Amino acid sequence: MIEKIIKQFSLKGYSARKMAGLAFLSAFLVTILQVYAKPFDPPLSDELVYLTSGALIAQKGVFSLDAKSLETPQKTPAPNHFFMPGTAFIYAVIQAADPEFAQFSQCAALHQTGMPECQSPGWLIHTVQSLVIALAVFAAWQATVNITGSQATAWLFLIIILASGRFAHYARQFLSDGFFLLAMSLCAHWAVSFWKSPSWRLAAALALTLAFGSYIRPTMLYLFYLLMACAVFWWLIQSLRPRLNRISVAQIAMLGGLFGLLILPWMLRTHQLTGQFALTDGYAGYILVQRLAYNMMTIQEWLAAWIYWLPDFGDNLAARLFPTEAYQRLSLVEPTGFYSVGNRAFQQDMIRQAGGWEHLFPFLLAKMQNEITTHILVTFPLLLQGMWVGKLVGFACFLLSVPALFILHRRGQLFTFAVFALGPVFLLGLHAFVSVNLPRYNLALLLVMAMGAAITLAAIGQSIRRHLPGRQKPQAD
Repeated sequence: MIEKIIKQFSLKGYSARKMAGLAFLSAFLVTILQVYAKPFDPPLSDELVYLTSGALIAQKGVFSLDAKSLETPQKTPAPNHFFMPGTAFIYAVIQAADPEFAQFSQCAALHQTGMPECQSPGWLIHTVQSLVIALAVFAAWQATVNITGSQATAWLFLIIILASGRFAHYARQFLSDGFFLLAMSLCAHWAVSFWKSPSWRLAAALALTLAFGSYIRPTMLYLFYLLMACAVFWWLIQSLRPRLNRISVAQIAMLGGLFGLLILPWMLRTHQLTGQFALTDGYAGYILVQRLAYNMMTIQEWLAAWIYWLPDFGDNLAARLFPTEAYQRLSLVEPTGFYSVGNRAFQQDMIRQAGGWEHLFPFLLAKMQNEITTHILVTFPLLLQGMWVGKLVGFACFLLSVPALFILHRRGQLFTFAVFALGPVFLLGLHAFVSVNLPRYNLALLLVMAMGAAITLAAIGQSIRRHLPGRQKPQAD
């Protein structure tokens, strides 16, 4: 009876295209329902930065943060070279399509606040951001099929991601996180496809995705450097291992050349404004000074950090194991904490010692080199602060991902999984090394851990099915 029911509701008869469509539709519908499930919070802090810059592009045609210029139609705002423009440009396009969001963004920019002072942002912005999240999840779902060859594992992955509800949380906010998640997920997906079957088309897709991600956040540039280094290394060892997938020099040139061509205009703009041939100017120092504040932690605080930065229960457990002074400064909301001090007193002191903001970044690099041992040691517990995107769900997925590595190794799929995980894991380490490593910086890491958890759970399910009573074991020849 049970077997008949299972066969009746089986998806095995569906084509791969229909299954993919169903997966995407499920991701979108669940995400948008989660987004609209509760009232929206007013925008704060960085959200106001993106809303302001988007409104200025829509109203003035200039990427800027000069909100005051919106009060004077004739005034041209000073161009901004501090942030990347990707999210602001997307918001400007949505404002052009939706007058309600345009009015909300301008109000938020002028008053540096949101609801209830300003009207509702409208339906389009959150629908678009839900669609972006769904595309990111779908790309990772497709990569799961590509890596494991199992539709069941891919659906388990989708259930874990959607049940956590964490990505919908970021679709509700006015931040770059959802767009960067899409870039990271597509990048991982294309990287897996490119490694399994190198082609010009996939090299171009990877370059486009990396460029898109770089326009959202400049850290994507470092992932490009890593992938180029890996591609060149793989090409070099091909002569020693003839059976390896063949990557050509032309494909590597396509990846590097197209990416460079796409980001060159913005680097030229930054050079014209500041004299620096870079994506941004000033942002690196702003981020690094926050990170260097953590190097002031004591041995006791360093030990407490390993417990305190565990998800949900970590702070309470640290309070039981350590005195207050051992974990108090680890809090993001503590006025005397490393994060708060790094944004205020410590930052001002570093600017003063550097001789001005324009000299801050090279001064901080020299300071970091002088205390490199401490900096590296502090980086390790800071990894924990940024790992738990899904909180306890992320923690559970991490634990389940450990046996998944052995399962993948036994199946000969570990290297392909490593290609998918390379970007999120690399950026987790980079963020811990140069920033305060907030969880929202590492949303793509949950895709990796959820995939690992799905692989383990699918293997457990297969093992249980094999040992169910009444199932015949295959006869030996």
